Amino acid sequence: MCCRREVGPDLQRIRKTHFPHGGKHTMSRKELKNLFKLSHKVSVYVPTLQQSGEAVKDGWVETTAALLSKLFGGSTSSDCVGYWILASGKLQREAVKLVFSYAEKITDDAVDAVYQHSLSMKSACNQEAVAIEIDGELYFV
Repeated sequence: MCCRREVGPDLQRIRKTHFPHGGKHTMSRKELKNLFKLSHKVSVYVPTLQQSGEAVKDGWVETTAALLSKLFGGSTSSDCVGYWILASGKLQREAVKLVFSYAEKITDDAVDAVYQHSLSMKSACNQEAVAIEIDGELYFV
């Protein structure tokens, strides 16, 4: 409760600044076309476990985020869980970090940089493969 009281006046000030008439600004699809848009998405699936079941050494999420930020201007990471069926028929579960960026365009040099990074990560993390996703298509490196 005390926090809401403290934030309340600031929220009212923001509303008055951005919406002087107190109403909401509506946005149409046509108006959205006038906004800056990033149409491409590049994602790297960063493993948390090696094939042996041991934890992957720290640093790959930050290194991946730094690379994507350098290439595309920023990045985001999210916790995910991957599932697949082992040869034994057992369902395998692994926590992964999804690091992604949106981009206005994706150059061949950027694709190669993500690919080379993924190769290094695959080797260092003792993986059979790591996944990269570009514009909704998944590739196993």
